[in-house]
Amino acid sequence: MNSSIGVTYRVFTLLKPKQSWMKQHFKHYAKKLYERGKASENTHFLKIQYDQLIKLKNKILKQRSKLNKEIEELEDKMSEVKSRQRKH
Repeated sequence: MNSSIGVTYRVFTLLKPKQSWMKQHFKHYAKKLYERGKASENTHFLKIQYDQLIKLKNKILKQRSKLNKEIEELEDKMSEVKSRQRKH
């Protein structure tokens, strides 16, 4: 019996490093999968933010052009009023 226990112990000690190597390998693989998933999630949110920024930029540009048109109209009205005042 003692020899079978010794053999069994030896077998387990020989197998243990392989098991820990496999465990480390799977842990490393799982970490890579997690990082890859996290990266794709970050990319997705960055694309959403980019689209939102483009929409905001376009909205601001439209408002800017609208304000520029209003300023030009007001300047035209002011020049008309000044020209009328000079004539009178």
